[in-house]
Amino acid sequence: MAYLQRRREYPSTDDLAPNDLRHVSDHFSTYGAELWIDGEVINWDAVEAVEVAQSPGVAGFMGWLVKLVAHGGTPRYHVALYYGFRESVLHDISLEETHYILQAVAYYAPHPVRYEGPEGLVPVVNG
Repeated sequence: MAYLQRRREYPSTDDLAPNDLRHVSDHFSTYGAELWIDGEVINWDAVEAVEVAQSPGVAGFMGWLVKLVAHGGTPRYHVALYYGFRESVLHDISLEETHYILQAVAYYAPHPVRYEGPEGLVPVVNG
């Protein structure tokens, strides 16, 4: 089973594009004792797992157009945090946003957090 590798330093927002930075600040925030996702306050002690999945594309011309024009042809991701019997999901975010969020969880979480998702996206340890 893979767990996020603990980070010693807070992740930098330097790699985030202005739109990504605005999206992160509107939907995700971290503090020492808790994090915030779309208005949901979550205690770090409750965070058990994080899952990353690539967003599915919409078939047809409109799906192609949205991917090309709105997202610059780059893949998008969903990031889900599981805590207790609940989950909070950040939908359709960039790879850079995904990296930032995973690194923030790895920095703040006071205990190992299970990781499920693409290999090589974030440093993990096997446990």
